[in-house]
Amino acid sequence: MNSDENEIAVILVDEAHRLNEKSGLYGNLGENQTKEIIHAAKFSIFFIDELQRVTSKDVGSIAEIEHFAKEAGAAITKMKLESQFRCNGSDGYLAWIDNLLGIRDTANELGLWW
Repeated sequence: MNSDENEIAVILVDEAHRLNEKSGLYGNLGENQTKEIIHAAKFSIFFIDELQRVTSKDVGSIAEIEHFAKEAGAAITKMKLESQFRCNGSDGYLAWIDNLLGIRDTANELGLWW
């Protein structure tokens, strides 16, 4: 939050949906974490899954990132992560979980598989 503009070459933010509005132990420092990251870095990369917010303090969103990037005059490139390596890289398992929790429709049937 105290970095100069473009002080850092690259900031990569994993789990960007977990960003808070402000920093600090009591969430009272700085202005906005997303804005501060964009301000501090020449190049910012945000990995985000808006369906994985887990607390009311999680404010990271695609709209927020785009808002602050546009405000800073930054170029925006959006890409979709097609696969991931958690759960031993099992896209089938992730599709089953998404379907079970109602996150998105998949070819999986509802029900238990154990």
